[in-house]
Amino acid sequence: MYYRTSSIIKAGRWQVCLFNNCNIHVGGGNMKIRLLLFPYYVTTESARTFSPMLFAELDRLGVEIKPEWWNGMLEGIKPSDKPTIVRASSQMKCDETELALRCEKLGFFLFYNDLWLFSVGRPVGGEEMVEGFRMWVRGRRKIEA
Repeated sequence: MYYRTSSIIKAGRWQVCLFNNCNIHVGGGNMKIRLLLFPYYVTTESARTFSPMLFAELDRLGVEIKPEWWNGMLEGIKPSDKPTIVRASSQMKCDETELALRCEKLGFFLFYNDLWLFSVGRPVGGEEMVEGFRMWVRGRRKIEA
């Protein structure tokens, strides 16, 4: 069973649209998250090294990560019904603010080196980032019927 949802949450001093016309599957099983990486030599392990708090939370929540790669351009971030987190890069070929806007519109979680990135304001790190990620996951977690 799928539901469409749209919501705004508060994470500390930030108010962020996390669910924007995303399908959320309700059923049994572990949650699977698509992880978009760039450039192509970046692996899940290297992303984990530079974002230990985020990946510790993924492990704690029992989330299964499915790595995929994007091309570093805005067009490489395509709509998906799958919960998606996007790792930004200093080498990407698009503007960080435009990427953040696109991710927010699609309901994706954008991060870089344990920082949650937004289209407006400064990136958020530490416990505030972890809490924002938890809230994002709660909106996408498969709920046991």
